[in-house]
Amino acid sequence: MKYCPNCGKEIPENAKYCPNCGRGDRNRGHIEQRTSGMAVASLVTGIIGMFLIPIIFSLLAIIFGSVGMGQTNRLGVKGHGMAVAGLVLGIIGLIGDIIFLVIWFTIY
Repeated sequence: MKYCPNCGKEIPENAKYCPNCGRGDRNRGHIEQRTSGMAVASLVTGIIGMFLIPIIFSLLAIIFGSVGMGQTNRLGVKGHGMAVAGLVLGIIGLIGDIIFLVIWFTIY
């Protein structure tokens, strides 16, 4: 067994990443840190939510962004900025959709 140079926990010999902190093995030429999938999903759904079915995609962006921010803080993975950007885009899309619906139902 070997030990993670970042957190010091014991990791398997063939591990590409530390299961505790997410840091990669520099000696084997692997990527240093992985990126949170939830952060990426938050950014993508936030961008889609600005143009297509805003209420659904904006809500997903807010949920994914919140989970992605938690992962980046807790697990030490990259993507905090993407999670924040997706969260902000989700909030903007949701507020825009609410304003649109209020105006729509006021007029009609």
